[in-house]
Amino acid sequence: MGTEYWLEELREWLKRAKEADQDLQQFGAEVHQYKWKEKASLEEVEAFERKIQAKLPEEYRKFLLQAGNGGAGPYYGLFSLKEVYGWMNEGDYKQGQLPIASQGDGYFVCLQVTGADRGRLSYQGEDYLFFPRESGFLAWYLRWLREVASGYEIFWFGTNLDGDEEELCRQYREAATVKERWLILESMQKFPTLSKETAALIEEAAEEYSDTSDADLLLRLLGRIDIQKKDALLQRRWEAGLYDAVVAEVYHSLRDLKEEEKAAVLAYWGEQILLAVPKLADSSWYLAFQILIKCPQIHLKDVIGFWKIASQKNKPELIRAFGQFEDAKDDLDLFLELLEEREDVALLNAAVMAVPIAPSERLVEKLERICNEMESSIYVTQREEDIEEARRKSDQSRVFFNACHVKELVEERMINPPMPGIPRPHILRIIPHQPWEKRKGSEHRDLAIHPLIALVLQKIYGRLPSTRADWDLLFPEIKKLHLVLDPDYLDSGLERHTVYLKKPDEYGFPERTYAYDTDDWSAIGRMSNLRELVIEQICVNDFSFLTQCKKMKRLSLYNTNFSDCRLLLQMPGLQQADLRSCPLMHTEVLTGFQVIL
Repeated sequence: MGTEYWLEELREWLKRAKEADQDLQQFGAEVHQYKWKEKASLEEVEAFERKIQAKLPEEYRKFLLQAGNGGAGPYYGLFSLKEVYGWMNEGDYKQGQLPIASQGDGYFVCLQVTGADRGRLSYQGEDYLFFPRESGFLAWYLRWLREVASGYEIFWFGTNLDGDEEELCRQYREAATVKERWLILESMQKFPTLSKETAALIEEAAEEYSDTSDADLLLRLLGRIDIQKKDALLQRRWEAGLYDAVVAEVYHSLRDLKEEEKAAVLAYWGEQILLAVPKLADSSWYLAFQILIKCPQIHLKDVIGFWKIASQKNKPELIRAFGQFEDAKDDLDLFLELLEEREDVALLNAAVMAVPIAPSERLVEKLERICNEMESSIYVTQREEDIEEARRKSDQSRVFFNACHVKELVEERMINPPMPGIPRPHILRIIPHQPWEKRKGSEHRDLAIHPLIALVLQKIYGRLPSTRADWDLLFPEIKKLHLVLDPDYLDSGLERHTVYLKKPDEYGFPERTYAYDTDDWSAIGRMSNLRELVIEQICVNDFSFLTQCKKMKRLSLYNTNFSDCRLLLQMPGLQQADLRSCPLMHTEVLTGFQVIL
């Protein structure tokens, strides 16, 4: 089979396409890089045809034999025959269809090899089927090369109309139906620049279809011509009472704007949308509030009154939006009230996820109550007769895990608030719901040990005491204690503010008379002969144990949350203290010993 004119034409257009897209910006170009793979041999093609028990359409067959066995092509490029066969084995394709290219995300370009539609292409995915308008493989492929070479925007190639601006303008004038005209307008989005004739046609269309239910396409096109004309169309639609449509159009337009342009849109439309909220359909509230939370001039106090008129269906999303306003942390009452909700689990979960991360004891108490009440829900029954109960428990378990997470964040903010110029130390936790953590109701274990202390002592002594009496014998022996975060102690890395500690080793003792508690550092105060203590880059929720360290000489609290310097006055033996990167208060008492600040 000799080289034909069509092959020379493809080669020329492939060269032009590669030159036009040297930076590989077109969809999928980084994969195929405008290169054909090595041509298939006749033996390979015939062997493939025997496997599928059908002869390939002539145009595709010629391409494989004379151009390349896959490579440069629409989307991620054309498959080789081997890849085609591999996808046939994996996918559930209809008889007679070959997947010849991937569009990504489970979508494929397919070629019909049998039946009346032999040689025709289709785009297929789950619940999706589209037929490009080109009659065969080569026309489809050549159009792709031409459009790339012309610099067109062709992300979803082949779904719009072929033709340059002049041709599409002509088709628009001759189109008999609104549907045809709309398809032509959609196809005009591929042009990188718009001629005066095309711009004039788009402006005419904007006048003619200004009252359409969805003018998003017209707005995008007008925005490329003159942003003021786009704004004028939006305003006309707003004045005509198309509030829901305009809210959606403003929301979608923000995605394509630069930051200064977004600021101007939000400044103009924010107040108008705010006043129109009561007039909007339920389905538009979400988009409206996604706009309002971005408006710096609008605050929670301006919108909180809408809670009383919101439908129950809208309330979960509405409270999520409320929580995103900058001033939400200054008005916790509504959030705290909703944390008492128990019947509407979806609303409770939304309130948990929406509540501002603000230092509040009341907030911690309510979140802790939710965690305690919902903890049993993590054990979901799978019995068929309990399907409804299992579903409810599943919803409650989601609330439980979210509430535990938010509670940790709030506690972190309380004991480890961001401080200008000071790195935030790490909060230490145990992975939730471990059998070895101290819980309420376990008072019979009358000694609490912080797990980091246990891990450090285990490393020093090789093993841990098993009883309260053994711990009491160990404490006086400890004269030096360095509590720093060794990676060997961690179940999680140090890239987060909250890190999780491993369980200290156990040696099979029957019932420990102590429990691990990440909130209790009092064991340090029991070390009566402690001379040197180092705690670095760690949050400690209670430093009162320092008052028991009467023989302490050297202390390092570098980059901890230590703040009240008055505690050091109760350490008569203290000679040196490293208090760098600490949020210090009452520094006037720091006299009489060496202090590193």
